[in-house]
Amino acid sequence: MSHIDRTKTILALSIPIAIQGVLLTSLGFMDSIMVSSLSEDHLAAMGIGSRWFWFLSSFLFSIAAGASIILAQLNGDKKKPAQFVQIAFIGLLMVTGTSLIIGFVFVFFPQLPISLFTKSDTVSALARPYIQCMGLLAVITAISAIFDSIFRAVKKSRLSLYSFIVELVVNMALNYCLIFGKMGFPELGILGAGVASLIARTLRTGVLMAFMHHYSPIPLIDLISYIVTIKRSVVKNYCRITGPVVVSSLVWSTGVFVVHALFASMGSQELAVMTFITPIECFGLALVGGICQGSSVAIGNTLGARRFDEAEKLAAVAVKLAFFSGIVIAVCAALVGYQLINLTNLPPESQATAHELLFVVVISIAVRCVTATQMHGILKSGGDTKFCMYMDGVSQWLIIIPLLVIAIHYFHMPLFYAFLFVQAEEFIKLVPSQLRIRSNHWRTALAV
Repeated sequence: MSHIDRTKTILALSIPIAIQGVLLTSLGFMDSIMVSSLSEDHLAAMGIGSRWFWFLSSFLFSIAAGASIILAQLNGDKKKPAQFVQIAFIGLLMVTGTSLIIGFVFVFFPQLPISLFTKSDTVSALARPYIQCMGLLAVITAISAIFDSIFRAVKKSRLSLYSFIVELVVNMALNYCLIFGKMGFPELGILGAGVASLIARTLRTGVLMAFMHHYSPIPLIDLISYIVTIKRSVVKNYCRITGPVVVSSLVWSTGVFVVHALFASMGSQELAVMTFITPIECFGLALVGGICQGSSVAIGNTLGARRFDEAEKLAAVAVKLAFFSGIVIAVCAALVGYQLINLTNLPPESQATAHELLFVVVISIAVRCVTATQMHGILKSGGDTKFCMYMDGVSQWLIIIPLLVIAIHYFHMPLFYAFLFVQAEEFIKLVPSQLRIRSNHWRTALAV
């Protein structure tokens, strides 16, 4: 396979994932823009719910990601259909069970997560029903996450994209109707955004199930046979690979959560600015995610087929592609972000702060495209999940968060400089990750 063919292989897998991520981020923008027209308190309340849902989704996706790593390699192996089904089933049980526990807490005890972000009675009252809706949404999201992992592992990521387009159209239409009370629907405000997301995500999950039924080459009787004969070694292998991924995601997303809580402690204005700047950052990271996930599937399939030299060549192409893509993505994020900030109803002072943060975000995105591909696209595809766990924990909890606490609470630095500290995390990961790739420790087959 030539250098160009390897690039085409990665791009063919990356583009549908990236498009889906961008559409999801665009939906977040539309939610923010619609809700910002109500009041700054509404936007802050939505920001609390959105950050909690992001935190929970990261945790749930990490469980699905562990399954995806093994599934990609098993798809390359082609000789173990039973183990493929078993890993998918174990992942479904794990992620659904976890989401039910999370959903219970959010639906019946919504004030617990809200109280960590705000002391404002007005914002708390607005956020409470939205948080409850996010608890229900977490359960549906967990199920769809496993289906997404399966389709991407077998190189059918376009099916996930098609189902999301259905969700996007329904969500945007219901957002308009339910937030503002249009076309005979009740005016629910911020709750309308949550209800719209819940209905649209449920519909998407149904579409994914229909795709699974239509495209599955394995008869139902064989599926049942595979599931009831799961061996302990398969479960242990899943836990061995997924455990560090889940811990890493929990450590990292908890760190991000703490960072946003520190930003929120600076005041309602800072919280509102971060609520809007976060989707801009997510726009760039959605494209970054496409590159690293496409690389992960391509390299995972190759490792599963035990073509280790070819996997190493694919990894080299992935890093180069990430470098150039990162520059392009950063420029696009800067152009889009600048225009979208100007569309908000934020006060002029808040808009000026958002423009300053945008400059830092685009630089971070360019670097993160490389580090994400190194860690999630290459190292994790070969099961080197412990290194990634340690890298996330050290860079964030031992370096970035202590510096941020000092910057905010001791030196009382403004939001721009505090935000600058946080983005330095990606530079810390860059060199160690590349050295780990060169060690070839990740070149392993994971099937048992």
